[in-house]
Amino acid sequence: MTASPFLSSSSYYSNIPAGMVAAVSSGDPGGSNNFWVPLKYWTTSTSNSFNSYQHIPVTGSTNPYAPGCAQDGLSSTVTNPTDINWWPAKDVFGNQLNPSAYTYESVSADLDAQGHLKQAGSSPSNWTYYHKGVLNATDNAAYNFRSNATIPATVFTIGLGGNSVNGPPDPVLLQRLANDPNGDEFNTAGPLTGAYAGQYYYPCANALEKDAYGATCTTWSTQPQGTFVYAPNTTYLAQAFLRISSQVLRLSK
Repeated sequence: MTASPFLSSSSYYSNIPAGMVAAVSSGDPGGSNNFWVPLKYWTTSTSNSFNSYQHIPVTGSTNPYAPGCAQDGLSSTVTNPTDINWWPAKDVFGNQLNPSAYTYESVSADLDAQGHLKQAGSSPSNWTYYHKGVLNATDNAAYNFRSNATIPATVFTIGLGGNSVNGPPDPVLLQRLANDPNGDEFNTAGPLTGAYAGQYYYPCANALEKDAYGATCTTWSTQPQGTFVYAPNTTYLAQAFLRISSQVLRLSK
């Protein structure tokens, strides 16, 4: 990313291979499960609007088209990006879409003969392959942060509710990212009952958690353990950040 047009004179991003880099995005959660394919990974624009700089390759700073590609034009959403045959086994940063030792979503049945994550197929099947792989890569990134031999990182996560018709953020994924084995210690007005009355999610790897979410949360006692806090709406968001900040201050002492 040291070459034009990335406007960088140093090699801060030298771990990114030479060549064009773009981000494939999609809505999560979303009712249509479309792709935005592809988005320019780096632009000179200070705007956060994806629609301003959508497709690659480009010949200038404002050209949004991708000549020769099926996805060529200003319509950014597609259900089956035919320019892409498969998703790679790992992203450009080395985060794996199907990590062998620490997998969140099972994708073994979705791999082709070369170990690539399948893309072929009609929506929503192709989006499902992609979605599961992205969740795995996100989870694997946090695992890599925490297991770094030089500076093992502590990860903190906050889930904000009230902004999706499909329910709150995935508590299993957010607990895995933070490596937090505890349940909801923040709320008292959640839907759970019994021993967890008033809470929004169960402790990681609890049997009831598997019944509720269909997945078993895994944490690692040998890695730094952070905190996941769920804020049911924006009213509780400031309190959630204060909870996290107190944990950070405790670790810094």
